[in-house]
Amino acid sequence: LYERRFANVEPFYNSQARVERFDGGLEVIDERGQALAVLRPSTPRSGSRETATRVLLIGLPGAGKSTVGGILAQRLGVDVFRLDDIRAVVSDGTIAGDYLARSVFLRRCARGEAALYEFCAAGYHRVAVRQAFREAADPLLTVWIDTPAPVRRGRLAHRSTTVPLPDWGIAPGSFDAAMEAKLAHDFDSGWWAESPGWRATRVDGTRPPEEVASAIAATLIDAGGAR
Repeated sequence: LYERRFANVEPFYNSQARVERFDGGLEVIDERGQALAVLRPSTPRSGSRETATRVLLIGLPGAGKSTVGGILAQRLGVDVFRLDDIRAVVSDGTIAGDYLARSVFLRRCARGEAALYEFCAAGYHRVAVRQAFREAADPLLTVWIDTPAPVRRGRLAHRSTTVPLPDWGIAPGSFDAAMEAKLAHDFDSGWWAESPGWRATRVDGTRPPEEVASAIAATLIDAGGAR
Protein backbone atom coordinates (compact mmCIF):
# COMPACT_ATOMS: atom_id res chain seq x y z
CA LEU A 1 0.00 0.00 0.00
CA TYR A 2 3.04 2.28 0.18
CA GLU A 3 5.70 2.96 -2.46
CA ARG A 4 8.79 2.53 -0.27
CA ARG A 5 10.05 -1.00 0.38
CA PHE A 6 11.53 -2.17 3.67
CA ALA A 7 13.54 -5.11 4.95
CA ASN A 8 11.08 -5.57 7.80
CA VAL A 9 7.77 -4.00 8.82
CA GLU A 10 6.25 -4.62 12.23
CA PRO A 11 2.46 -4.59 12.73
CA PHE A 12 0.75 -1.21 12.50
CA TYR A 13 -0.66 0.25 15.71
CA ASN A 14 -2.51 3.57 15.82
CA SER A 15 -1.66 3.94 12.10
CA GLN A 16 2.06 3.69 12.84
CA ALA A 17 4.63 0.92 12.39
CA ARG A 18 8.29 0.44 13.14
CA VAL A 19 10.30 -0.53 10.04
CA GLU A 20 13.85 -1.52 9.18
CA ARG A 21 15.31 -0.20 5.93
CA PHE A 22 17.62 -2.22 3.70
CA ASP A 23 20.56 -0.05 4.80
CA GLY A 24 19.93 -1.02 8.42
CA GLY A 25 18.18 2.22 9.34
CA LEU A 26 15.16 2.16 11.64
CA GLU A 27 12.09 4.38 11.29
CA VAL A 28 8.50 4.77 12.40
CA ILE A 29 6.22 5.27 9.39
CA ASP A 30 2.57 6.11 8.83
CA GLU A 31 0.25 4.11 6.59
CA ARG A 32 1.46 6.01 3.53
CA GLY A 33 5.04 4.94 4.20
CA GLN A 34 6.15 8.41 5.25
CA ALA A 35 8.73 8.63 8.05
CA LEU A 36 7.35 9.95 11.33
CA ALA A 37 10.53 9.39 13.32
CA VAL A 38 14.04 8.12 12.61
CA LEU A 39 15.22 5.73 15.31
CA ARG A 40 18.53 5.01 13.57
CA PRO A 41 19.77 6.63 10.34
CA SER A 42 21.72 3.58 9.14
CA THR A 43 24.18 0.96 10.27
CA PRO A 44 27.50 2.78 9.98
CA ARG A 45 29.73 0.21 11.64
CA SER A 46 31.89 -2.11 9.57
CA GLY A 47 34.30 -4.90 10.38
CA SER A 48 33.83 -7.34 13.21
CA ARG A 49 34.67 -7.98 16.83
CA GLU A 50 35.73 -11.28 18.30
CA THR A 51 33.20 -10.63 21.02
CA ALA A 52 30.03 -8.62 20.51
CA THR A 53 29.78 -5.51 22.64
CA ARG A 54 26.35 -5.89 24.18
CA VAL A 55 25.84 -3.89 27.35
CA LEU A 56 22.61 -3.86 29.34
CA LEU A 57 22.20 -1.01 31.84
CA ILE A 58 19.71 -1.64 34.62
CA GLY A 59 18.61 0.38 37.64
CA LEU A 60 15.58 2.13 39.06
CA PRO A 61 14.34 5.44 37.59
CA GLY A 62 16.76 8.24 38.41
CA ALA A 63 19.76 5.91 38.74
CA GLY A 64 21.58 7.67 35.89
CA LYS A 65 21.24 5.02 33.19
CA SER A 66 20.48 7.40 30.32
CA THR A 67 23.30 9.81 31.13
CA VAL A 68 25.89 7.09 31.57
CA GLY A 69 24.55 5.17 28.59
CA GLY A 70 24.85 8.16 26.27
CA ILE A 71 28.50 8.69 27.23
CA LEU A 72 29.36 4.99 27.01
CA ALA A 73 27.62 4.43 23.67
CA GLN A 74 29.55 7.32 22.14
CA ARG A 75 32.83 5.89 23.37
CA LEU A 76 32.04 2.40 22.08
CA GLY A 77 30.51 3.61 18.82
CA VAL A 78 27.30 1.62 19.27
CA ASP A 79 23.59 2.41 19.15
CA VAL A 80 21.43 2.88 22.24
CA PHE A 81 18.07 1.18 22.67
CA ARG A 82 16.06 2.43 25.65
CA LEU A 83 12.65 1.09 26.54
CA ASP A 84 11.49 4.60 27.50
CA ASP A 85 12.64 6.01 24.15
CA ILE A 86 10.61 3.36 22.36
CA ARG A 87 7.62 4.17 24.56
CA ALA A 88 7.90 7.82 23.54
CA VAL A 89 7.66 6.83 19.87
CA VAL A 90 5.16 3.96 19.69
CA SER A 91 3.11 4.05 22.91
CA ASP A 92 -0.01 6.12 23.50
CA GLY A 93 -0.07 5.68 27.26
CA THR A 94 -2.48 2.73 27.18
CA ILE A 95 -1.81 -0.80 28.38
CA ALA A 96 -1.75 -2.03 24.77
CA GLY A 97 0.59 0.78 23.77
CA ASP A 98 2.97 -0.07 26.58
CA TYR A 99 3.05 -3.73 25.60
CA LEU A 100 3.73 -2.73 22.01
CA ALA A 101 6.76 -0.75 23.19
CA ARG A 102 7.91 -3.73 25.26
CA SER A 103 7.55 -5.98 22.22
CA VAL A 104 9.68 -3.68 20.07
CA PHE A 105 12.33 -3.61 22.80
CA LEU A 106 12.32 -7.41 23.07
CA ARG A 107 12.78 -7.80 19.32
CA ARG A 108 15.78 -5.52 19.50
CA CYS A 109 17.29 -7.44 22.44
CA ALA A 110 16.95 -10.74 20.57
CA ARG A 111 18.87 -9.58 17.51
CA GLY A 112 22.28 -9.99 19.09
CA GLU A 113 23.86 -6.88 17.63
CA ALA A 114 26.55 -4.86 19.36
CA ALA A 115 24.61 -2.11 21.14
CA LEU A 116 23.74 -0.63 24.49
CA TYR A 117 20.35 -1.50 26.00
CA GLU A 118 18.59 0.13 28.93
CA PHE A 119 15.57 -0.58 31.11
CA CYS A 120 14.63 -0.75 34.79
CA ALA A 121 14.87 -4.56 35.22
CA ALA A 122 12.88 -4.63 38.46
CA GLY A 123 9.47 -5.88 37.23
CA TYR A 124 8.09 -8.98 35.57
CA HIS A 125 9.22 -7.72 32.15
CA ARG A 126 12.81 -8.48 33.13
CA VAL A 127 12.10 -12.20 32.65
CA ALA A 128 11.11 -11.66 29.03
CA VAL A 129 14.08 -9.37 28.40
CA ARG A 130 16.53 -11.91 29.78
CA GLN A 131 14.97 -14.62 27.62
CA ALA A 132 15.28 -12.40 24.52
CA PHE A 133 18.99 -11.92 25.20
CA ARG A 134 19.36 -15.67 25.71
CA GLU A 135 17.74 -16.28 22.32
CA ALA A 136 20.46 -14.18 20.72
CA ALA A 137 23.07 -16.49 22.36
CA ASP A 138 25.79 -13.81 22.40
CA PRO A 139 27.96 -12.39 25.20
CA LEU A 140 26.29 -9.80 27.41
CA LEU A 141 27.55 -7.48 30.11
CA THR A 142 24.82 -6.36 32.51
CA VAL A 143 25.61 -3.30 34.60
CA TRP A 144 23.52 -2.42 37.62
CA ILE A 145 23.79 1.31 38.29
CA ASP A 146 23.12 1.22 42.01
CA THR A 147 22.00 4.65 43.22
CA PRO A 148 20.50 5.37 46.68
CA ALA A 149 16.80 6.27 46.79
CA PRO A 150 17.29 9.88 48.04
CA VAL A 151 19.62 10.63 45.13
CA ARG A 152 17.24 9.07 42.62
CA ARG A 153 14.27 11.00 43.97
CA GLY A 154 16.22 14.24 43.74
CA ARG A 155 17.09 13.59 40.12
CA LEU A 156 13.53 12.66 39.22
CA ALA A 157 12.26 15.89 40.80
CA HIS A 158 14.34 17.87 38.30
CA ARG A 159 13.50 15.73 35.28
CA SER A 160 11.63 17.67 32.60
CA THR A 161 10.83 14.84 30.17
CA THR A 162 7.84 12.55 30.52
CA VAL A 163 7.21 9.03 29.26
CA PRO A 164 3.74 7.81 28.18
CA LEU A 165 2.91 5.19 30.81
CA PRO A 166 -0.43 3.48 31.52
CA ASP A 167 -2.35 4.17 34.70
CA TRP A 168 -1.76 0.96 36.64
CA GLY A 169 -3.67 2.32 39.63
CA ILE A 170 -0.48 2.40 41.71
CA ALA A 171 0.99 5.55 43.20
CA PRO A 172 4.50 6.33 41.85
CA GLY A 173 7.19 5.04 44.19
CA SER A 174 4.86 2.71 46.09
CA PHE A 175 7.03 -0.33 45.39
CA ASP A 176 10.38 1.43 45.26
CA ALA A 177 11.88 -0.55 48.15
CA ALA A 178 10.56 -3.87 46.81
CA MET A 179 11.93 -3.15 43.34
CA GLU A 180 15.33 -2.25 44.75
CA ALA A 181 15.31 -5.49 46.76
CA LYS A 182 14.49 -7.44 43.59
CA LEU A 183 17.39 -5.85 41.73
CA ALA A 184 19.74 -6.76 44.57
CA HIS A 185 18.44 -10.32 44.78
CA ASP A 186 18.80 -10.89 41.04
CA PHE A 187 22.32 -9.51 41.02
CA ASP A 188 23.54 -11.35 44.11
CA SER A 189 22.06 -14.66 42.94
CA GLY A 190 23.79 -14.44 39.55
CA TRP A 191 20.50 -14.14 37.68
CA TRP A 192 22.06 -11.83 35.06
CA ALA A 193 25.19 -13.96 34.64
CA GLU A 194 23.88 -17.50 34.32
CA SER A 195 24.29 -17.96 30.56
CA PRO A 196 27.64 -18.70 28.86
CA GLY A 197 29.51 -15.49 28.05
CA TRP A 198 27.36 -13.38 30.38
CA ARG A 199 28.80 -11.20 33.11
CA ALA A 200 27.29 -8.76 35.57
CA THR A 201 28.86 -5.89 37.45
CA ARG A 202 27.63 -3.29 39.91
CA VAL A 203 28.66 0.38 39.82
CA ASP A 204 28.09 3.29 42.18
CA GLY A 205 25.53 5.61 40.61
CA THR A 206 26.55 8.54 42.81
CA ARG A 207 29.90 8.83 41.02
CA PRO A 208 30.22 11.30 38.10
CA PRO A 209 28.72 9.81 34.92
CA GLU A 210 32.04 10.06 33.06
CA GLU A 211 33.75 7.96 35.75
CA VAL A 212 31.00 5.36 35.67
CA ALA A 213 31.18 5.12 31.86
CA SER A 214 34.97 4.76 32.04
CA ALA A 215 34.69 1.98 34.60
CA ILE A 216 32.25 0.06 32.39
CA ALA A 217 34.43 0.56 29.30
CA ALA A 218 37.42 -0.74 31.25
CA THR A 219 35.46 -3.86 32.18
CA LEU A 220 34.77 -4.51 28.50
CA ILE A 221 38.40 -3.95 27.50
CA ASP A 222 39.66 -6.31 30.22
CA ALA A 223 37.33 -9.01 28.89
CA GLY A 224 38.30 -8.41 25.26
CA GLY A 225 34.86 -7.20 24.32
CA ALA A 226 35.88 -3.75 23.07
CA ARG A 227 38.98 -1.99 21.82
